[in-house]
Amino acid sequence: MRALFLTGVMALLATGCSLTTAAGLDECVTSEDCQRDQVCVQQVCLPLPAGCQAEPYGSTDADAIRMGGLFPIHTSPEPGASEDESDLQAFNAVLLALEEVNQRTLGGKKIALYFCDTGSDRDVAEKQAQWLVNDKKVAAVLTAGSTQTLAAADVTIPAGVLAMSYSASSPEAAR
Repeated sequence: MRALFLTGVMALLATGCSLTTAAGLDECVTSEDCQRDQVCVQQVCLPLPAGCQAEPYGSTDADAIRMGGLFPIHTSPEPGASEDESDLQAFNAVLLALEEVNQRTLGGKKIALYFCDTGSDRDVAEKQAQWLVNDKKVAAVLTAGSTQTLAAADVTIPAGVLAMSYSASSPEAAR
């Protein structure tokens, strides 16, 4: 029986069929190989983190300086949550600054800003920061508020990625 099982596994592997494909998961090399609402993680297409956009604001150049933005645009990650007007205005200010900087370029390079709406949720912000750091390979992450900044810092600091906040006030955020 064991020999029969091993023969079956060997036959499956010999045909080039992978277990990810058999399970309904698509294989990938980059996120461009996946559907629009998916990202490539360890060579498998997985759903894009909730609240994040796959395409960046600003530059789409391959050599652009990649930055991430964790903005609490909504008051909750739940559908239908109200917008936080002050953070929406802060996000619009960042987009305006991004446009200005990209008109001038930085040493010939432009900035690509990957955006995530955290829904004012610490756990969501941490998962989104992991995606920005690990998949998008951002050089820096812009955050809002002390709680989200500390959640992002748990991901960015060990990876050597700069975390910046436009509104954190906790002394711990300066660590």
